[in-house]
Amino acid sequence: MKIVNGWWVDENNNKWYVRYYTENQAMRHSMSMANCTNCTDCKDCKDCVNCIDCLDCKSCKDCVNCTDCLDCKSCVNCKHCVNCIDCKNCTGCEKCTECMFCKDCIICEKCRNFLDRMGLYDLRGL
Repeated sequence: MKIVNGWWVDENNNKWYVRYYTENQAMRHSMSMANCTNCTDCKDCKDCVNCIDCLDCKSCKDCVNCTDCLDCKSCVNCKHCVNCIDCKNCTGCEKCTECMFCKDCIICEKCRNFLDRMGLYDLRGL
């Protein structure tokens, strides 16, 4: 673990901000990351790349503020995602594909502005 430009940086280029994390905390978070690279302020993740402030994610790429994600891509502010692709402000997603501003999704596919939850997305041709 070394300090680079105000960040604790591990051998996989994962980093933790020195103002918020001690070296000991950064080392513990680093050890909780399995096969992750270029992640920032994350912990307990596996096989992730370029994630920021995530917790317990798996196989994610470019996620931000996520928790319990799996197979994600481009998530932002997610909580319980499972098979995400282009999530944005999700909360309870499960089988996402192209979500955007969802809250309590369960079996998403081409969500936009909560419409898919009611099955209106395809009916309205949006």
